[in-house]
Amino acid sequence: MSSARLSVAAHSTKGKTMRWLASTGFGAIPVAGPVLGAVAGLLDAFLVEKILPENGPITFLSKSYPSIFENEKR
Repeated sequence: MSSARLSVAAHSTKGKTMRWLASTGFGAIPVAGPVLGAVAGLLDAFLVEKILPENGPITFLSKSYPSIFENEKR
């Protein structure tokens, strides 16, 4: 899976919901939950902002117009 597809998935409604559920789930663990929830939130923010940023035109075009070379066989 390409980074553009991962970015689209991470920024989609389902992706945001899954990320929120995961960080909230860590926060529900007794005793260590608040710390784990905060760490999960920071990691989520770092991954989405720095590793998988939403690059508007490239993300839109790669989702809407798949590569014409995708099915090319050599």
